[in-house]
Parts: sequence; structure tokens; C-alpha cells
Amino acid sequence: MYKSTRRRCNGSYIEVGNITNLTMKYRSRTDIVTQILEAATGGATKTKIMYKAYLSYAQLKEYLSVLLENDLLEYEEGRKIYRTSIKGVRFLKTYEQIGDMIASGPDVEKTLKK
Repeated sequence: MYKSTRRRCNGSYIEVGNITNLTMKYRSRTDIVTQILEAATGGATKTKIMYKAYLSYAQLKEYLSVLLENDLLEYEEGRKIYRTSIKGVRFLKTYEQIGDMIASGPDVEKTLKK
């Protein structure tokens, strides 16, 4: 449900929305990993990754640890920047290809035979 009210701001009225009953879809761990890797492409701080992947700090620490251990992320000590590794980029490409195959429906068999 979306409710809207008018508020006076600097001499004019603006619409201020109040969003209620919005539900967030549950994400799989793979979806979360993908969002983290996409956020870290080109380099990103913990804060930037946290906000782009919609994670709490505690969740982020857990995921970063696993991704670093599995060489999907690299960490630049001096700059405190996380960057998606070559292995991480391969993961993203594979994830995208699988998504494309699922979305294509009956044409999956043709894609798999290639």
C-alpha cells in the first residue's frame, strides 16, 4: 500500500510517500554472493559493498571471509579496497549464463548442446 501526503518545503508543496506492506524477496546465498562480487567489480570499500548488497555489517563480514578464502575476492591492504578476482569474474559470467538458460525455457537443450 502506498500513501502519499503533501508537505510544505521552501514555500512549495512536495509529495512525501509512505510505503507500507512492501516485502523483500528472500535471496539465496548465491544471489548474495553475486551482488557482493558485482559491487566489488572495479574496487569497493566494505561500506560500499554493504549498501549495494543490502547486508548488515555482521553478514558482510561472514561473506567477505568466505569469498576471500575461496579467491573470489581480492583485498588491497593499503587502500582497504575489495576487488572481484579473475575467478570471481568467471563466477559472475557462469551465473549469468545459467540465468539466461533458465530464462530461455525450452531452448535450454539447444544451449546445452553447444
